[in-house]
Amino acid sequence: MAGFMGSLRENRCCLKFYYIVLTVLFLVEVVCCVLFFIYRDTAIRKLEDLIRITFVTQYREPGFEDTTNFMDFIQKELRCCGPKTYTDWTANRYFSCNQTNTSPEACGVPYSCCRRMNNINEYVINLSCGFGVQKLSTPLASGQVWTIGCVQAIVTFVEVNIVPVAGAISGIAALQLVAILLAKTLHTQIGDQLRLLRQESLGL
Repeated sequence: MAGFMGSLRENRCCLKFYYIVLTVLFLVEVVCCVLFFIYRDTAIRKLEDLIRITFVTQYREPGFEDTTNFMDFIQKELRCCGPKTYTDWTANRYFSCNQTNTSPEACGVPYSCCRRMNNINEYVINLSCGFGVQKLSTPLASGQVWTIGCVQAIVTFVEVNIVPVAGAISGIAALQLVAILLAKTLHTQIGDQLRLLRQESLGL
């Protein structure tokens, strides 16, 4: 918006604000990418913890419908369960293995973790397909639900599709650099025009 208003009204302040913000964002993105590759294992652990204390705990809570839908979508599409593993769902109050949780869902996982959501018709969702799964060992649980964590699934997806992902990232970076360059150029041109007008008004 600042860039649009700045170019439309030839407002140098808006343009300067726009290209400075874009430059800062670009540098932050570059630093984050570099740090991720340098501290990959630490970054993955931090991301798993972040998802556990946000997306997992907020799952099915009132007002967090988008979070619920997002987690279900990711788990179904990437065939994963939880940030690190299926037992991460004990952090959610509905699926907690805490002794105070007497719900049938206790020690379960969301239906989106299930390999088959229904043994009769795969297009009919069986919401109880993941009940009690957290009580099972990984070899046994893997027959019912996906046991790989979603963070690792995302990393694997990126590694497998590194060429298109790198192309998309490069394209976005190029667009940002072009926008920064154009905004800076327009900012300079407007400054030059104002300087010429000022000189003409002074008769120089």
